[in-house]
Amino acid sequence: MSIIFLNGAYVRAEDARISPFDRGFTFGEGVYEVCIAVNGKFVDAPAHLARLDRSLAACGIAPPPERGDLDSIMKELLGKNNVTTGLVYLQVTSGVSPRNFTIRPEGRSTLLMLAQASDFE
Repeated sequence: MSIIFLNGAYVRAEDARISPFDRGFTFGEGVYEVCIAVNGKFVDAPAHLARLDRSLAACGIAPPPERGDLDSIMKELLGKNNVTTGLVYLQVTSGVSPRNFTIRPEGRSTLLMLAQASDFE
C-alpha cells in the first residue's frame, strides 16, 4: 500500500480519485517534476522546484496552494512510504473545468505527488 499526496491530503493510492473533468486528463494540460532522494536527502530540490515554477508559469497553470510547503510535503511523503532512497514525482495540472476549449479553470490546480523507492547505485 502506498500513500500519495493529492490536493492537500495524504491518501492511500487505491483510494485516490481525480475528476474526469481535470484538464490534465482531458487536454493534457500539466507539468511534472521528479526529485531524487538519497539516504533521506533530496538532491538539488530547490533547482527542481524552481523549474516546476518556471514550467507552470510558461504553461499558464496556477501553482497549487501547497507550493510553499512542497519541501516538507515531499519529506513527509518519503516517510509515510518508508522510502530513504528513491524519488518523489510531482504532477500539477490546470484543474477541473467544464469540457471546453477556451475556458480556463478558476479553481485550484490539481497536485498529485507520489514517492517510490529506487536503487541509484
